[in-house]
Amino acid sequence: ALADAVFGAQPPAPASASALPPAIHLAAAADAIADVALGAPKPAGVIVAGPETHDIADLAKQIAAKRGGRPRVMTAPVPGMEAFGKGLLLPPADVPGVGPTFAEWLRTRG
Repeated sequence: ALADAVFGAQPPAPASASALPPAIHLAAAADAIADVALGAPKPAGVIVAGPETHDIADLAKQIAAKRGGRPRVMTAPVPGMEAFGKGLLLPPADVPGVGPTFAEWLRTRG
């Protein structure tokens, strides 16, 4: 009621402007783990990541647009998210991304 009057049909969604690690589709992660488990032994751990890096504000805008609303996303700092903001949780550049992109995945959602 009040939020609709002030902001329109959709109130702003708070979001942190931090780089998120590449999200990975569950089936793609399972396939990658199975490949490692069934393959030759590896001397070190294996890193599995999705195909893209996003910030949460971008993802919120895409979800809002998918729902047919006008995206109203406001970024705000979130305590404890410094590692995301500095990109410290991103995989090394040579790690291949697996699975669908976020946009491809979002198109499959109802």
